[in-house]
Amino acid sequence: MSQRSLPPQGARPLRQRQSAWLWDECESRQLLSVTINNVTMIEPASGTANAVFTVSRDQTHLKESATVDFATQDATAKAGKDYQEVHGTLTFAPGETSKEIAVPIIGGLAREPHDMFTVNLTNPVNETLNPSLRVGIATILPTPWLSIGDVSVIEGDSGTTNAVFKVTLDPSNPDQIVSVPYSTVDGTAKAGSDYQATSGTLTFAPGETSKTITVPINHGTSVEPVESFFVDLKTPQNAIVRDGRGTGTITNNTKAGTVQFQAPAYRADAQAGTATITVTRAEGTASGVGINYATQGGSAVAGTDYTPVSGTLTFAAGQTSQTISVPVLANPKRTSDQTVNLVLSNPTGGGTLGSTRQTTLTITAPIPSTPTPSTPTPTPSTPTPTPSTPTPTPSTPTPTPSTPTPGAPEPAGSITNDSPVVTNTDDHGPGSLRQAILDANANPGLDTIRFALPGEGPQSIRLTSALPPITDPVIIDGTTQHGYQKSPLIELTGIDAGSQANGLTLNAGGSTIRGLAINGFEGSGILIQGAGGNRVAGNVIGTSLDGESAKGNGLAGISIVQSSNNVIGGSASTAGNLVSGNSGSGIVLSGTSTKQNLVQGNHIGTDIDGDDPLGNQLDGIVLDNAPENRIGGVEPGQGNLISGNQLTGLRILGSGATGNLIQGNEIGTDRTGTRAIGNRFDGIFNSGAPGNTIGGPTANAGNLISGNGGVGVQFHSQGASGNQLQGNLIGTDATGTLPIGNAHGGVFLNHARNNIVGGTSKDARNVISGNPLVGVQLAGRSAAGNVVQGNLIGTDIQGAPRLGNTVGLFLGGTTGNTIGGPGSAANLVAGNVRADIATKPIPVSRSTGVDRPQAHATGPSITAVTKNVNGSELTSLVVKFSEPVNRSRAEDIGNYRLRLPGRGNNFSAADAIAVPVRSASYDSSTTSVTLTLATPLRSGGPVQFRVSGQPGRGVADLAGHSLVGVGQQAGTDYVTILRLTS
Repeated sequence: MSQRSLPPQGARPLRQRQSAWLWDECESRQLLSVTINNVTMIEPASGTANAVFTVSRDQTHLKESATVDFATQDATAKAGKDYQEVHGTLTFAPGETSKEIAVPIIGGLAREPHDMFTVNLTNPVNETLNPSLRVGIATILPTPWLSIGDVSVIEGDSGTTNAVFKVTLDPSNPDQIVSVPYSTVDGTAKAGSDYQATSGTLTFAPGETSKTITVPINHGTSVEPVESFFVDLKTPQNAIVRDGRGTGTITNNTKAGTVQFQAPAYRADAQAGTATITVTRAEGTASGVGINYATQGGSAVAGTDYTPVSGTLTFAAGQTSQTISVPVLANPKRTSDQTVNLVLSNPTGGGTLGSTRQTTLTITAPIPSTPTPSTPTPTPSTPTPTPSTPTPTPSTPTPTPSTPTPGAPEPAGSITNDSPVVTNTDDHGPGSLRQAILDANANPGLDTIRFALPGEGPQSIRLTSALPPITDPVIIDGTTQHGYQKSPLIELTGIDAGSQANGLTLNAGGSTIRGLAINGFEGSGILIQGAGGNRVAGNVIGTSLDGESAKGNGLAGISIVQSSNNVIGGSASTAGNLVSGNSGSGIVLSGTSTKQNLVQGNHIGTDIDGDDPLGNQLDGIVLDNAPENRIGGVEPGQGNLISGNQLTGLRILGSGATGNLIQGNEIGTDRTGTRAIGNRFDGIFNSGAPGNTIGGPTANAGNLISGNGGVGVQFHSQGASGNQLQGNLIGTDATGTLPIGNAHGGVFLNHARNNIVGGTSKDARNVISGNPLVGVQLAGRSAAGNVVQGNLIGTDIQGAPRLGNTVGLFLGGTTGNTIGGPGSAANLVAGNVRADIATKPIPVSRSTGVDRPQAHATGPSITAVTKNVNGSELTSLVVKFSEPVNRSRAEDIGNYRLRLPGRGNNFSAADAIAVPVRSASYDSSTTSVTLTLATPLRSGGPVQFRVSGQPGRGVADLAGHSLVGVGQQAGTDYVTILRLTS
């Protein structure tokens, strides 16, 4: 198709027609008599709701009766699944000007940007049809989802502290009010004593996307374990609850504290009669905290030099010190100083032992030349110990610079003979990691925790409770374990660590976590909160030690909350982290104080080699109201690989998420940039976040955003304004010469305004090509003020028109945008399959004629299905594809279905039996997938075998073209009947 361009500024604008899909522009024709309108509606939450079309007559033939036939036709929406097929004949009485056609829309959970079908008018009698308006287009918008987040709260010192739960509506409902009742529910925390019961109803006005629920948390006076309660969302109106339970976690602020001797050594003269030893408690005020003590060992002789003592000290509320009295005996035969040790043990009431758990009492020998005075002047019975509260390093350490230098040398730490060393895999006790963290916390200044576990090969530390938070700067260095060579040998696993336990919690700032595998915790793998300047490098988080299988943490792999100047990864070859397989998102940065962090050189959602998917169950990276962070970079090794995740690659949320820089990343491909490992939905999804830069107008700033199941980049809602999308490859491979399309299009400005896509310099232009649907799409009345200039749309990086999108540029009824311009501002829109530039919809037709070519002109097909039988049992199937396909789609067992028939030999009968598939393994060398059944199948009858070709989710080729199935139609399921013989 020849290249087109828009008319210059000031020329008569193209006439635009509002729609959500693309249809052919028609020639100018005489306006005739019968027309049908378009309909847009939100899919009902359940049941059905009617999409009502109005068919109108003009005044030409009102004196006569007239008839016209009508029938629905599939586009992306499918009859029986998305809507109920209707057909019939409308009869107009003389003088009657309009009739209605009601099409029931089936409720469910459509998560595509929209689904479409048409109502076609044919066979008029006593009337004529307007050729351009004889097709009514129905656009089904997805049902909004309601979700509630979790909250962690530390009890206040008095009164109440608020737990604020965020409830989000995604997407917003532009036309209807959404309401949802809510109420609190007890867990281990109880209403009245721990928190105040709360209930009510949230109401979202049209366009609103978030609300909050506030639950007051009561202050407690005794030490309690971490407790939880819930806020449940009930049945909503005009929405569906996706995640209806938020968990409130209450951490007790009444701490038992750390108990230890005030000093490591004391001295006493025998004439003193009694030595007084002080035991202190720090960082705790709770009552009922106990500690055992006893004299033990030493050179002094019990009964001759001192009287042995033992017992229990119990601290009252607010009490910070107690004393132990040791009777010292006069021994005239003592000719030298003698020692006795005192030992603390078995803390109770939640208390912990500090590092000075043993002290030495030296009993001095009498001086022969000095007679004993009648009233001796002894060494004070309460000697002057080291200060009870040592002078700490500053509570807020000096952070790293606002833009840290990745790969810069790291502080060495205080590696001395007294530095903590982990010598066993025990949960607690001497030599354990837990004790090493306690010792480092108690020693002000930067410490290094080293590993010296006996034996060779990997070692697993299986924790039975959460590790203590890091409250003083520390380096935990797994690379110090003998035999370490670029991959971790030390595994921290939290399978038994308890509810909401995090792997490591960094509160102090200035700390480094290096060379560990962290998996199986119910909370996050690493939680960084408060003080910043931390570094996380060379770890595998959410996978096995070898980085090849998922052992996910329950929440995020790495969560950064209200903390700045942290570095996750780096540009050095050993600095990047593998963050995959987690039940939540990979890396989450949340809060308006979470700024100036670097996330660089990591693999997020893939295996260790970046060759296969090992996705996080939510998003790859989330920027939740977090500003001024950098994801990737322009230097070698700084870009992240963000692929294979179950939702989006990168989600940017909220008005606070501004000033972020996204550069040099691969989003949706493998590490080579030549094969799709798509994120299941959009590559980058910006929901209401302003002023961010994706790519940039300089060399190497652009991202590769290809192979994703949704849109490459979507700016959603009016809040997503002032963003820049420049210098990216969207829908191609890393060379810009081969297609790796995003299944639902390249760039979607969805009600977004005042954004820049491309630019007038060579480095600012985007290549937006090879996408199965639209290259650049604008939709929604509020999508105005956007500038789309200088891009290559449908061509390769050299401008050759050979990587066409189905449609290059679709304006979707929008106005007030700047598309192209003179000279270098012009977009090169060429080589697209159906149209280069469209302002009216182009239907997806089932016709095979040359006048209406298929919207998905190409796609993989299934050429053979081979049964593997063990004796009389079917154990697996081998499905052969006509060309290479997307591995993540091919290995998604949800894309395959086997069924045994029910009554009447009917595969759709209620008693039909589904046969589950246990695993799917794709072999790229043979372009085939082997499906292993969960249970071997023994049957002489038929088995229905179905392979999904659903766009965006089903099997697709490396460019994103959907499977060619029933009727040789792209985007349809492949269905066949297999017969098994015994």
